[in-house]
Amino acid sequence: MRVRGSDNRDRSSRFAGGAASGAAVVGAGAAIMQAGLYGNSAAVIFSLAAVIGAASAALVMAVRAGRRIQASPTPMPGGASGGRHPERQRVMHVVLLCLFGLAGISLLQLVVGHSHHSAASAEACIRWLGTAGIVMLLHQQHGKRKQQVVTANVVRDGSRIQISLLVTLGVLIGPVSIAGWFGLLPEQISRGFLLVESDIRIASIGMRLSGFLQYPNAQGIFAAALLLLLLAVWTTHSAHRLMLFAGACLPAPLLLALLLSESRGAGLACAAGAAAGALLLRGRRLALWLASAGWASLCGALACRIALAPAPAAGAARAAALLGCFAACAVGLAALRSRLLAPGAARQGRALAASAALLAGGLAALAALPPAQLYARLGAHYETAASRASLYQEALRLWREAPLLGRGGDTWRQLAGRRFGIYEVHSGYLDILLNAGLLGLSIMLLMLAALLIAIWRAGEYRILLAPILVMLLHAAIDFDMSYGCWWLLLFGIAAYGIDARARSALP
Repeated sequence: MRVRGSDNRDRSSRFAGGAASGAAVVGAGAAIMQAGLYGNSAAVIFSLAAVIGAASAALVMAVRAGRRIQASPTPMPGGASGGRHPERQRVMHVVLLCLFGLAGISLLQLVVGHSHHSAASAEACIRWLGTAGIVMLLHQQHGKRKQQVVTANVVRDGSRIQISLLVTLGVLIGPVSIAGWFGLLPEQISRGFLLVESDIRIASIGMRLSGFLQYPNAQGIFAAALLLLLLAVWTTHSAHRLMLFAGACLPAPLLLALLLSESRGAGLACAAGAAAGALLLRGRRLALWLASAGWASLCGALACRIALAPAPAAGAARAAALLGCFAACAVGLAALRSRLLAPGAARQGRALAASAALLAGGLAALAALPPAQLYARLGAHYETAASRASLYQEALRLWREAPLLGRGGDTWRQLAGRRFGIYEVHSGYLDILLNAGLLGLSIMLLMLAALLIAIWRAGEYRILLAPILVMLLHAAIDFDMSYGCWWLLLFGIAAYGIDARARSALP
């Protein structure tokens, strides 16, 4: 028989989880709408809010733990810290130490006067601390029960914060951005949604989708990473219902958002991530990965044809056709999952052959259905690569002047941006090398390695390496890491995958 105190604790836990989910939705929405936290002012405010939120949550948890220890001197399972999954805690500690180390480098540069621009270094310190606050919030275990034991339902569902954040980002980058493409959003929100350019080398059809991030390449890589994330979760046997719903409804809009951004680098990174995902899967899960990618490609290519067709007099017909295409994609994906992951499904060899054929058809549709002018940027225009090669050479020259600790925040912008007329070095790794030196880059690579190793050990959720690989690859050739939301998405995916190892360990 349940006691009243237990009911009250359950209600309190559900309320706390719901409040955390709501805060994650509001935070993710506000962050992505502020140009993806690219501007320093918005990023600093968001970072300070994350630090305050993480500190408050840690204080509340410490007070509750102290009360439990006083109430019951008997040691609790897993310890008072709830360390039921010690490896999860070790990974979080490594990541936090690395982020504090990067913030410490910026602080050290300020103290010893090694910073070229003091304000930029102070902002960098705050942003790294804010990223650490985000990591702490993403790894909060809401829904704990008596004696610090996480119930099977809570573990299987994962953190509501992670799920809410990832689904919110998927909706904003996919369907909402496409609505902005058609001019369906208020001007105050959709300002900067489109890059209008008559030069065919920059925009083959005269405009590209920039979305909330206000930069087509960033829009493309976010869409690609979220697309592979949802397809990856779609191949797992156990996932939260909201993630499965998003995995059915959002792949087609996200692929369309990727195509409308016309980002060649994001497209290549997405293809590399999809190929890596195929290497990580076996059997019917591999068949589902291939079939889902093929069906989403077919529907996305058709949606692209509809979106880029000459504007008809009846816009309602185009909207209906586009929604019908998205609905067909969702129904088809649901049917594929039900068929391929169901007990007693077709033989693996037959399923793989059929899935490979569907993938080939989807790729053929991508090659044939979009208007021919979309391919004008794919050949014979190598000015971008040559320009970035010269940027990288100059960045390495500047780094040699301060190889160990770098020159502080915004080094490229201060020392070379005006001279080149390009205010980003277009490589996240080189940017870290310039700002924090070899020490800072080594710390960041250690942090990324810890995340990758932890996800590699995450059972069936190892497939989440695919979207993370997409993000890490593209960051080498563009300034994705300058967006605070890039780190938000990276750690959101990583936290979801790391916590999934606990789900896979349950009966």
